[in-house]
Amino acid sequence: MPRSFIGITSQTVRMPSSFVVLFALMLLLIIVMAPGSNATGDAQPDAGQKSSRSAFVPGEVLVRYRSERAAARQSVQTLANSDGRQIPLQLQRFEGSDIVPGLRLAHVDVDDTLAAVEALQARDDVLYAEPNYRWYRTTAVPNDP
Repeated sequence: MPRSFIGITSQTVRMPSSFVVLFALMLLLIIVMAPGSNATGDAQPDAGQKSSRSAFVPGEVLVRYRSERAAARQSVQTLANSDGRQIPLQLQRFEGSDIVPGLRLAHVDVDDTLAAVEALQARDDVLYAEPNYRWYRTTAVPNDP
């Protein structure tokens, strides 16, 4: 007969501790073996992959002047880039011009897009200039209810 200490036998202590260890191992196994996300599609390409789509529209620059008055005075102009080369530029209003004061869409030669952005950013009457970035709708489908 096993020894007891105030009614507790060694078997009584061993049985619950075995279940605790077994439960801890099962919990660890579940955490390690848990599947990743089941979302379909790829919202963003991997860092190592190159996208076949260009990040911006070649030949288009979004430029915001400090005021609507300054933007209205501009239509066709020539910019000088850092090399001193002349870049012809044609500005036009678009749907976003009604929402954001001083915003215009500039059309330049496809090869001069980034040079035009740099030349426009150097001007005092320009708040910002950036390429007309493309926006792609993601094909990912959420897997949560």
